[in-house]
Amino acid sequence: MFDREIALYKKYQEKGIKISFVTYGDESELEFSHRIPGIEILYNKWRKWGLNSRTYAALIPLLHASSLRKVDVVKTNQMLGADIALKAAKMWNKPLIARCGYMFSDHVSHQFGDRSSNASKARKLEQHVFKSADRIIVTTDEMLKNLEELLPVSQEQIDVIPNYVETDRFIPIETEKDYDILFIGRLANQKNPTALLETVMELKCRTVMIGKGPLEKDLKENFGNMNGRLEWKGNIPNSELPGYMNRSKIFVLPSHYEGHPKTLIEAMS
Repeated sequence: MFDREIALYKKYQEKGIKISFVTYGDESELEFSHRIPGIEILYNKWRKWGLNSRTYAALIPLLHASSLRKVDVVKTNQMLGADIALKAAKMWNKPLIARCGYMFSDHVSHQFGDRSSNASKARKLEQHVFKSADRIIVTTDEMLKNLEELLPVSQEQIDVIPNYVETDRFIPIETEKDYDILFIGRLANQKNPTALLETVMELKCRTVMIGKGPLEKDLKENFGNMNGRLEWKGNIPNSELPGYMNRSKIFVLPSHYEGHPKTLIEAMS
């Protein structure tokens, strides 16, 4: 997903905006430098001296002080880690844009139960971050309504900005249809791939599954290759997805729940 995620920031660069990425990895993160020239990568350079990820995350506002004190705006990408971004923004007196592509608490509630401690922690995190943010960005009107019910925030504080599609990359092309059905996503319960495969077993159609995840081993054992009608592609670069989309008759996303799924709008494009 790397190329997809950085496409927006490359557009920012074209507007003259200077960007820094705060990451949680070690110096191996620098392997991406050649793909994002001009973007500063702030990573855990102290890991080689024994600084673990949990302690590093807590100390990010101090460890990267030389860069953070110079920025104009701190922006989150999703809710996970947003509390650290908020801490950094407060410490260095910077405005915070709290952006999220889906309601984190909704996803945690689906996974662990609405009354679980995990869901309670997720809701507290959202409330803490959203109450303190200078601006909130969500991707759908439904998320906007959820926020208005959750918090006493004004509509002037919130912007609805849908996820973007690289429309110069995801374009229809006349080509032979090699597949009847295409699935792209994590092989996890949320995405519901089992139901899809149980259905296509009853059909004489050609199916391709793109993605990896915790269900991968069981799915492959249970469904195999369906006598050559099912292909497993694993993870592939986002830049290769348009080819598979154009070669497929139908794109199926059978998820139990979603935010504003990028693969869906890419397929629509």
